[in-house]
Amino acid sequence: MSGPDLQQMFEAGRAAFSAARYREAAGHFARILQKDPRNAGVMQAMASALIRMYKFADAMKLLERAAQLSPDQPEPWCAMGKIELTTLNEDRARACYEKALAIRPGYPVAIAGLTDLYRKHGRQDEAVTLLREALAISTGTDPFLAEAYAALAPAMGEVAEATDYLRRALESENNPETRSTLQFYLARLLDQAGAYEEAWEVVTRANELRAKTWDPDAYSAAVDRMLTLWTRDRLRSFPTSGN
Repeated sequence: MSGPDLQQMFEAGRAAFSAARYREAAGHFARILQKDPRNAGVMQAMASALIRMYKFADAMKLLERAAQLSPDQPEPWCAMGKIELTTLNEDRARACYEKALAIRPGYPVAIAGLTDLYRKHGRQDEAVTLLREALAISTGTDPFLAEAYAALAPAMGEVAEATDYLRRALESENNPETRSTLQFYLARLLDQAGAYEEAWEVVTRANELRAKTWDPDAYSAAVDRMLTLWTRDRLRSFPTSGN
């Protein structure tokens, strides 16, 4: 299989992923890796598809290998952080995001993940400091920084500023899924500012952009995975209003 053939297959995988056909996308990426087994970028692409199919163990193996092959890239560590966060391993998620930031300070995906963890654990001042540092060195608007800014804006007293940042991020964002996510954040800020009619319009557009592909295998895998995570002992370990 020639280089152009591999590139064509990669583009087919990307198109399938964008259309939420994750099994098809993973199949394209797997065939590329059979011919080019050290391609860290394709490993990350396949891992992204596997994550959407809730095949976390398989995705983690690919990401660990990608991190070994590309030690100067933060992307595999952020994807591993996302998996750890999804599977309720917050300490390991934090370590992954911190590793990504050690590789590339201010990396937006890691900033979004780490500030979210800080905020959820009452470390809001640290989250705000981390975000402000990232915004200061950013050369333009970024969708992940926009998400972090929107989440922290009320505590920062900067709802108007974050709203403006989100609007600018949306102007340059073409990915439907990312646009949908940003619009949900924007609708929340508009609601807090009392702009209820615009908030409703924005959230309506966000819902329309959500992928509509139904994948029964991925849904079944998600249910199975959640059942393994939400054990009786694990539920008992969480804090409650009585402790």
